[in-house]
Amino acid sequence: MSRSFIQAVILFFSIIMTFASLPARATLVELKVPPNNLIATADYKTGKTGMPAVILIHGFLQTRDSPTIRRLADELSNIGYTTLTPTMTLGISRRTQSLGCEAIHTHTMQADSQETEAWIAWLAAKGYANIVLIGHSRASNQILHYFSHNPSKEVKKGILLSLVDD
Repeated sequence: MSRSFIQAVILFFSIIMTFASLPARATLVELKVPPNNLIATADYKTGKTGMPAVILIHGFLQTRDSPTIRRLADELSNIGYTTLTPTMTLGISRRTQSLGCEAIHTHTMQADSQETEAWIAWLAAKGYANIVLIGHSRASNQILHYFSHNPSKEVKKGILLSLVDD
């Protein structure tokens, strides 16, 4: 075999392995959420059968594209978990941008909890009976609030990252 042929084969397999290790593409989903029937959006990636579905909730005023949530979702998806990364509406339908701290806050912990419940119900309706909630920063408080108010039987665990004191 010629040296150029071997180099071409190595290059070919290098390219294949690069694309094989890229995170799966997410599907953008929309859901009408209580209490005001706003349209919330989320990235959804299906995983391997039998593995839990993971809902990752971003920190205060961020979106599902915040670096911490994006990296966690990609890594969990790469090892086979179904992931759902909603952007909490914070009172704005189809919100796509982070909000500044000086923004007027019209949402409440109760409304955020209701949105979380709506996403859990959405996954449960798709047949997921083993759901894990992961909250980053202020979302950890939101998940604690959710667990203290009749959590769904499908939610088996909560993971709180960078918990902040209220």
